[in-house]
Amino acid sequence: MDQVTAGNIRDIHDEIIADSGGTPGVLNIGSLDHIVFKSNRKNNVIMAAAVLLHGIITMHPFYDGNKRTGFVVADLLLRRHGYIIKADEEEIIDLLLRVASYTLYIKEIEAWITENIVKA
Repeated sequence: MDQVTAGNIRDIHDEIIADSGGTPGVLNIGSLDHIVFKSNRKNNVIMAAAVLLHGIITMHPFYDGNKRTGFVVADLLLRRHGYIIKADEEEIIDLLLRVASYTLYIKEIEAWITENIVKA
């Protein structure tokens, strides 16, 4: 997943919904396309991952599973570039809930990622 596409993200979302439940489907393809466009314009993988995480959670392109999808997509992008998130489940849930409640923005997400990743 070097180049993020809306299709990649939809496939990941479909797998997440199939595995853990929820309402399948894209709510707003325009939002998803915009998130992908913004992410692919970043020249730094941490910035791109932060944009994906924030955008998928706050722009809500799917009917359900936006927090799960946002995290998995960002995590996969980071892994593809040799990084592993080293945070426990509670810390990750706290991050996702803060993003979803609009109290954590892209720069702060970048800082969180930087503080919580290690090179594989």
